[in-house]
Amino acid sequence: MEHQTSLMYVTMPNMEDAGKLAEKLVSERLAACVNLIPGMQSFYWWNGEIQQAQEVILLAKTTVERVSELTEFIRKQHPYDCPCVVELRIASGNPDFIQWITRETR
Repeated sequence: MEHQTSLMYVTMPNMEDAGKLAEKLVSERLAACVNLIPGMQSFYWWNGEIQQAQEVILLAKTTVERVSELTEFIRKQHPYDCPCVVELRIASGNPDFIQWITRETR
């Protein structure tokens, strides 16, 4: 059976928190790989006002089977009250890379 894979999009407040979470996700085998992209400028509604913040994008590659566990893990570890944690299904890609994600998240 071919496993489906997902890319998890998460926003983090800074590189320090993002790095700590990335290492935990990989060490717990919830993600095969995590990329951190600093320097994102975010604008959003929070507590009835428009907010603005510098954030870090965290992209985690995982299997569909691990998405719920990964989401709950991030919710418990994340410093935000309502963290952005969303799943983007990977429709296709390099078969060797997709198989690698599956192997590393078992």
